[in-house]
Amino acid sequence: MASSELARGPAGPRLTPDLAANLIAGAQTGLFRGAVAESVGLDPDVLDTWLAMGLSSGAVEPYRTFALAYRAAEANAQRPYIAAIQAAATVDYRAAVAWLQLRYPEQWGQRATKNTQAGALKPSSGDEQAEEIMVEQLFDTMPPALERVLKKRGLL
Repeated sequence: MASSELARGPAGPRLTPDLAANLIAGAQTGLFRGAVAESVGLDPDVLDTWLAMGLSSGAVEPYRTFALAYRAAEANAQRPYIAAIQAAATVDYRAAVAWLQLRYPEQWGQRATKNTQAGALKPSSGDEQAEEIMVEQLFDTMPPALERVLKKRGLL
């Protein structure tokens, strides 16, 4: 669809069902938003505006349905590539590591910050207070198991 074929309203291009279908088809291929817009002769800023309108809390039709379908198409475009990486990971650990680094960068990335072993944890000054609060909550709720243990030890 060339830019001259875009349906126009008083404020610029209109989101028609055909244009929406073409944009969603472009998103399904994995193209970036700007390339999707340009592939149908649409200014990328217009596509961004339509998506923002459709994803806003006060979204109206046809923008709401279009934006949700477009977002789903973008997400689903990843599926075959994730499946390919997962299949490759069964024969080459590097594919598994690459996927983990991309999917969970805080645990597996080059600058991982959440991958420490439990032994690296150090007691903090708040631990004693947290333990006290936890025990108080146990006594306040007095679960049956706690009551049995206290009776068994003669403390209740």
